Amino acid sequence: MTRLAIIGPVPPFRSGIAQHTMMLARALAPHSDLLVASFTRQYPRWLFPGESDREEGASAGLGSRCQFVLDSLDPRTWRRTVAIVVEHRPDAVIIPWWTIFWGPCLRYLARSISTQGIPVHFFCHNVVDHEASRWKKVLTGWVLRSGDGFFVQSSAEELRLHTLAAMGPVTVHGHPVFEQFPPAHGPRDRRAALELLFFGFVRPYKGLDVLLQALAHLRDVDVMLTVAGEFWGGLDDTHQLIAELDLTNRVQVIPRYVSEIEVAELFARADAVVMPYLSATGSGVLGLAYRYGKPVIASRISGIEEHVVDGQTGILVAPGSTDELADALRSMDATRARAMAPAIEAVASGLTWESLAQAVLRQVAAGSTGPGS
Repeated sequence: MTRLAIIGPVPPFRSGIAQHTMMLARALAPHSDLLVASFTRQYPRWLFPGESDREEGASAGLGSRCQFVLDSLDPRTWRRTVAIVVEHRPDAVIIPWWTIFWGPCLRYLARSISTQGIPVHFFCHNVVDHEASRWKKVLTGWVLRSGDGFFVQSSAEELRLHTLAAMGPVTVHGHPVFEQFPPAHGPRDRRAALELLFFGFVRPYKGLDVLLQALAHLRDVDVMLTVAGEFWGGLDDTHQLIAELDLTNRVQVIPRYVSEIEVAELFARADAVVMPYLSATGSGVLGLAYRYGKPVIASRISGIEEHVVDGQTGILVAPGSTDELADALRSMDATRARAMAPAIEAVASGLTWESLAQAVLRQVAAGSTGPGS
């Protein structure tokens, strides 16, 4: 049986990365002797803009397979993590990569593990930070060149990876559907003929301002938008824009972390999920929308467009185009959204955690040997 190790966050840490790592670990567990090395602390409090990065009582459900050992700010725990992983004697190690903050820590882990003859595969949620800059790209290349293999979620990310770092095999696999979220038991009362949802951490690249401006064009449409998720800056500006556009009675803002039960209710009430992103590398929100059988109105960008059949599982628009987004919103209604459910189910059936686990196992079995440069 293949022996594997994953170094990355899992619940009780709350984020799409933690959920992804947990679900990948669960999918790999029946096929491997698996060790998961997770965190005792991810970020210093001053760097994390949300209320908390943990959900009280949450668990990854991995039992003794998971050890919480790694502190991003304590190099002693980096060494301890390497020792635990090497002692497990894995055939390969998988390390999620998503932001340059982790550069020194993950570079150390990858290099230290590779020098023991153990291949390291980076799972790149973002090859480069969404708020990219030249120095971030340089440091990203420095880190990723210590890897022996890579996983990405779109063809554009594969190209970006090759320009920066990749010297080993690369597997492209779309973000699986987040099937672990519960069904809705008590959906909230509808408030309009068309219910829209913008969900997840709110950051500038997600284009909420574009959505609000597009919504302002729909004065003759009975529509209600829910914006649910922690704001990583810009909450006051959002409230101001809503007021300036006279949308106060058409937009509900829930500026906090939303529990899984509430997530189910919000998605159940929504007719469509709006994703007006200016950039993307893959999206857990798309995986959630498909989990609940909801079409998306999304930007035509790599990481999203590969998994949206325009006109069948959603509507694609040019990123940043207020006019196109407004037209797409106007064309959607509850009846059309429900009619898309069979196509959504068909696409979702190909985006499974088992499929991703098998892709990981194939790349590991192919044998990427030798430490990174």
